[in-house]
Amino acid sequence: MASRLGSIRIFILLLTGIVCPLGTFCAQAESPGRVYEIRFDVIEPPVVAQKDITVKAPMSNQQTEPKALECSGLAWIDGVLIIASDRHEHLLFTCPVDLNNMEIGTPEYHVLIHNEQFLLHDAECLTILKKGGQASIYVMCSLSNAPNAQPLPQRRHLFHAKIKSVRPLALDRTNVVSAGTLREQLESCFERIGVLPYYAFNADPGENRNTYRWGNVEGMTFTPDGQTLLGGMRNPLFDNAAMLFAVSGMPETGQSVRPDSLKVADLF
Repeated sequence: MASRLGSIRIFILLLTGIVCPLGTFCAQAESPGRVYEIRFDVIEPPVVAQKDITVKAPMSNQQTEPKALECSGLAWIDGVLIIASDRHEHLLFTCPVDLNNMEIGTPEYHVLIHNEQFLLHDAECLTILKKGGQASIYVMCSLSNAPNAQPLPQRRHLFHAKIKSVRPLALDRTNVVSAGTLREQLESCFERIGVLPYYAFNADPGENRNTYRWGNVEGMTFTPDGQTLLGGMRNPLFDNAAMLFAVSGMPETGQSVRPDSLKVADLF
């Protein structure tokens, strides 16, 4: 794992086209609000601190065999990296980083989910929202199908909690809900604009064939006002380009996520 600071080159692509106009293909039109300028950057900074780390943890409460951390999402808060691993379905890792001395600590895992029904299968993105003097953490699964094409419910989970402390990590009001309604709304958008179905090779023994995976949500963050959640998709592609969707109906500070309030408000 490497910590990178500084910048040598920044290539900025200003987003100018909307693939799925608001109110045409997705949710009903809402009153116009502030328009944010979204930029896609490619940054090549020098490596100023690096540490080779292998940390193992149980994959779930039932699968106790330790497996190595496979980083799928990162968020920074108060000198600590919070890390999601798509191999681990019930926990998050924390790793302290001393920016003054550029020293990277050793990640530790924290079990957050004890009920197997609410596991985070293929957790691919993580973000932290600071608003009103409080910090909340969100972790979302990829919404994809399993390699054998099965649409498992655990791959559609969205985790939300209030952060009480970072050292040690302590959360309050933890909440795991289904984000399947977002997948259904995105499917409607895909059909209207002609997005091709996404298939990927299944390497499981005896399969050796491409299977329908639906897609992969692999990044998310909030707009500066904290009102809209932005989700980035690695697949499927539209016109050979990745897609970004905006979600309205996110909860106010201290409230729980309500699946029926989540609306795909725009698709880029």
